[in-house]
Amino acid sequence: MSRFLITVLLSVLPIIIVETIIYHNDFRTFKITLEVQTIESLNGQTEQISSEFGYVVSDLMFLADLNELHSFLSSNETKQRTNLVREYRIFSSRKKIYDQIRFFDTTGMEIVRVNFDGNTATVVPEDKLQNKGKRYYFQDAFILNRSEVFVSPLDLNIEQGQIEQPLKPMIRFGTPVFNQNGEKRGIVLLNYLGANLLNKLGDLAVNASSEVMLLNNEGFWLRGATPKNEWGFMYEDGKDKTFGNAFPDAWQQINQTESGQFYTDDGLFTFITVYPLIEGYKSSTGSSQAYSPSDSSIDTFEYHWKVVSYVPTVVLQAKSQQILSDMAIPFFVLVLLMVVTSSILTHVSLKHVESKEQLHITNITLLKANRRMKDELDLAKDIQQSLLPPCSPIPKWSNIDVMCHTTAAREVGGDFYSHHIFNDNHYVLAIGDVSGKGVSAALLMAASLSQLDSSFSLDLSPTERLAHLDKALLPYTKPRRQNCALCYVEIMTNQADIESNSNSVKLCVTNAGGISPYIKRQDGSVEWLEVGGMPLGIGLSLEFGYEEIEAILSKNDVVILTSDGIVEAMNANRDIFGFVRLRNAIETAPSTNPQAILNHLLTEVINFTGNTDLHDDLTIIVVQV
Repeated sequence: MSRFLITVLLSVLPIIIVETIIYHNDFRTFKITLEVQTIESLNGQTEQISSEFGYVVSDLMFLADLNELHSFLSSNETKQRTNLVREYRIFSSRKKIYDQIRFFDTTGMEIVRVNFDGNTATVVPEDKLQNKGKRYYFQDAFILNRSEVFVSPLDLNIEQGQIEQPLKPMIRFGTPVFNQNGEKRGIVLLNYLGANLLNKLGDLAVNASSEVMLLNNEGFWLRGATPKNEWGFMYEDGKDKTFGNAFPDAWQQINQTESGQFYTDDGLFTFITVYPLIEGYKSSTGSSQAYSPSDSSIDTFEYHWKVVSYVPTVVLQAKSQQILSDMAIPFFVLVLLMVVTSSILTHVSLKHVESKEQLHITNITLLKANRRMKDELDLAKDIQQSLLPPCSPIPKWSNIDVMCHTTAAREVGGDFYSHHIFNDNHYVLAIGDVSGKGVSAALLMAASLSQLDSSFSLDLSPTERLAHLDKALLPYTKPRRQNCALCYVEIMTNQADIESNSNSVKLCVTNAGGISPYIKRQDGSVEWLEVGGMPLGIGLSLEFGYEEIEAILSKNDVVILTSDGIVEAMNANRDIFGFVRLRNAIETAPSTNPQAILNHLLTEVINFTGNTDLHDDLTIIVVQV
């Protein structure tokens, strides 16, 4: 029982640790994502405010410079006023963002006023026009110079001395109008519907769980989480409805810096300070009283808002609970699985103790079998090497120097070579490569070498000898679908020809799928005797046959034969040595000495492959005449 409890504890403890790490990582990822998205959202809202102000000022300057307005100022005729009214009405109906478009004379009297009710632009009759000379927005705009723009604080619209119901947030944009003589004749004033801007800010909120708030420079809500807290500065009993009273710790940080992001016990706060005014814009403190002037003017940097995104703690806690809930079912399933697994492991552990001795015996048996197999492979390798003929100089052909080398890719390989002296003054060299690796390749190699050696007793031409071998190897290759590539070379000469350098030494080459030989002349030039043919053991010699090419060798010329393991040798990047590198290696060999050439080729291949295991057997024969 104690073994079972310990197993359960050891199984469940990692799950608890992993689940805890996953929870913290998931919640941390959620918070980071929320923080980044909130910052991006506030940047978008800042751009929205700046763009919106730019559009409105552009409209204002357009209306202040209308030809119809200047025509009216020049003539003061009813017809010209009618034209001006028409232009203002059309402009209002198309823009749909201005509650009022007005032109005032120098006394503050409305000369033209177009109202927009959300659907229709309406011209106010002349007998309904009012004098706004005592309102702060007229006074503050009228004192400006040419091309300067007055921008009022964002506040609520007042009509007939009372705050208009339903509430209508408003920003007034005004600029003075001058006639052609440079005389100031009044102002153009746009009552921009602030709800357009406030709604756009809300649309840019990260998600439904975040609250986007807009605060003026005193911390009053222009857009808040609830409407009842908004516009406190417009009411006598609303002076305490500030962000600072609701969130004193957060307001202390927000009011002291331009932008930032931080957590308090209330939640996540992200804020940025917006300065809507640019050079040439003017503003003032405004007034919540209908006929009170502004307390003072405001410069560009004093006119600012705080855009604040607020994610309440309850939202963060809800996300935390959601992550835990999502993890609960997998956690309990894993715990149950671990309990069942622990029960099984306990049972298996007991069985393991009982079978440990038997496993030890089995391991000893396998080690003995493995040692016996290695001994057999070593013996097979020794036998295979003994099948290959020696490469020492041949007494009857003392002026022909032959050097051979072979390296198996495994303990037992498939490459082989052979040479033979015929009585009619010609010498045979052959290099072969059977398909496959390991023991199966070695068996076919032995059969191929045996059939080749036995064929030397037959009076056959090189092409006839390959056709004979193609048929003879079929019983060995067909069961395993193997084949044997063989390059067959005969050198026909006599001792006097070589000693006299008569250029009468003839080389005959026949190929059955092997690598065609190279000749390195005494002058250092390299030739490739390209000749092809089907591999042996396929049985297609009658259909395709084999071809033979000849070349003349001079004294000290060298013939190089290689298996495909040379050109197909790979490095760590799986690049192959290839024919180009092989030819370059032959050309750069320091001499025509067979041993030097063989050593140079092996060095080039080893340097190319590095520590990479051999991909195929490597066999090289170098013959100097």
